[in-house]
Amino acid sequence: MEAMRSAAREHGGPSRVAEQREKGEPTARERIDALLDPGSFEETGGLAGEARWNPETNELLGLSPHAFVGGAGRVGRLRARRRPRDGPRRPRDVARPQAGPPRGPRSEGFDGETPRRRLGSVATILDLGYDYVPPLLGFDREVEMIDEVPVVAALLGPVVGFGASRAACSRFAIAANKTARLFVAGPPVVEGAAGETVGNDDLGGAARHNGLIDAVADSENDVFTAAARAFLSYVPLSARDLPPRAGRPGSRRPGLGRPATPDGAPRRRRDYHPNRRFRVSFFEIGERWGRSRVASELARIGGAPVAVVSNDSRFDAGALTAHAAAKQARLLRLARTFHLPAVNFVDQPGIDVGARAERRGTIRAAVDALAALYDLNSGYFAVIVRRCYGVGGAMQVDAGPEQQRF
Repeated sequence: MEAMRSAAREHGGPSRVAEQREKGEPTARERIDALLDPGSFEETGGLAGEARWNPETNELLGLSPHAFVGGAGRVGRLRARRRPRDGPRRPRDVARPQAGPPRGPRSEGFDGETPRRRLGSVATILDLGYDYVPPLLGFDREVEMIDEVPVVAALLGPVVGFGASRAACSRFAIAANKTARLFVAGPPVVEGAAGETVGNDDLGGAARHNGLIDAVADSENDVFTAAARAFLSYVPLSARDLPPRAGRPGSRRPGLGRPATPDGAPRRRRDYHPNRRFRVSFFEIGERWGRSRVASELARIGGAPVAVVSNDSRFDAGALTAHAAAKQARLLRLARTFHLPAVNFVDQPGIDVGARAERRGTIRAAVDALAALYDLNSGYFAVIVRRCYGVGGAMQVDAGPEQQRF
């Protein structure tokens, strides 16, 4: 067994590890070590793979380990389940339909109380010489987890096909800017199926995504810092727990400062500075999409985590576009699941209008955002700072009897 473990830690052999080193990418276990507290990782399924034995001496000749490295470890106060895909493994090794190891770390290992992190690297459909009906091993648990524990997707390399669906099934997806590529199918498939010639970066680069990647980091270390130690610090260990507090609560009530822009000028949430003596910190999600809505923000007010919704009038005049509404709904559902109060700085000119807005089904997205607001049961505070017009404005302040309006 120890020989098999040692073989599995070779990540496919020196040549394949060297190939990944040339790309400037660490191995799966090195990524785990960079994220988790030292010595805290407990691997599950480390012996899975195809072993070759000497039939005469019963000695191990070699092991082709499974492409997934999974287990549990700690990130500060958190016990976290990890399931990165091992980059050096060949596509033939990772795409073959199997009914074994992937189910362990993804499905049976989920206990309903442990946050999850995913490190996606490669997901490739390979010509095996035959066709098969692709399985969705453990994906029912993937869907179940998102309403039980904070699920983070860290995109570090090419994330294709089923891997892309796993990235979408998360509360927070962060990508390494220079190495992450996310798409349902790569350029060759796109060219053959849609007649569109496009490169990897234009098709699925981190800067191109509108709605799936919540944040972009310059390096893998920044990904781990933002994903694991920043985002997770705002939410509880599971939906069964209360949000964590940081430090001692402030002793003063929050107050809006004077607007930092002249009357009539476009404003952002950042233009309204809370009382400096009442400690406030912000963590923005989805900065690059739905930009009329600086909606996906987690913050602390006096140490208590809250969700913050606000407008950025520099984009689409702050109107509620389809993407902005989806962004708001996503944040409010995160707040409901993990018991975060929500604060909305309302400067809303209304729902986006025009032919483009109608083609995008904007009103349906807006109603979905309203449904998420009505479903919120952890407290809602609407602060009207300037405009509040039409149905779009009403959708920001009409949250039922549990709301507070200022």
